[in-house]
Amino acid sequence: MLRVLLLFLAIINFYLFYDLISPPYIKIYSPKEKITYQSEILIKGKVDDRASLFLNDARIYPQKNGYFEKKIYLKPGLNKLLFRAIKFWGQKKEKEILIFYQPPPK
Repeated sequence: MLRVLLLFLAIINFYLFYDLISPPYIKIYSPKEKITYQSEILIKGKVDDRASLFLNDARIYPQKNGYFEKKIYLKPGLNKLLFRAIKFWGQKKEKEILIFYQPPPK
């Protein structure tokens, strides 16, 4: 019985330690398109709720469950969106999305 309890506690400690040192996650749900004809888009995603989130060095404040939405304006041509999530001890994860904005012809 004592061995089972010690094994259980070891597994829990390993999980907590791994969760503490692992990098945060970033999931982007939209936009799915890489080419758009609209000058503004709505970005939706989810990030580790213990991480700070930045989009091109501008801070984004997600909800308590990690979900976020951000409306951004695109410049004509190629737009690079760099998402960076940073946890307390400096572990970070980056995700880059390239979106091409083609203004409609006049």
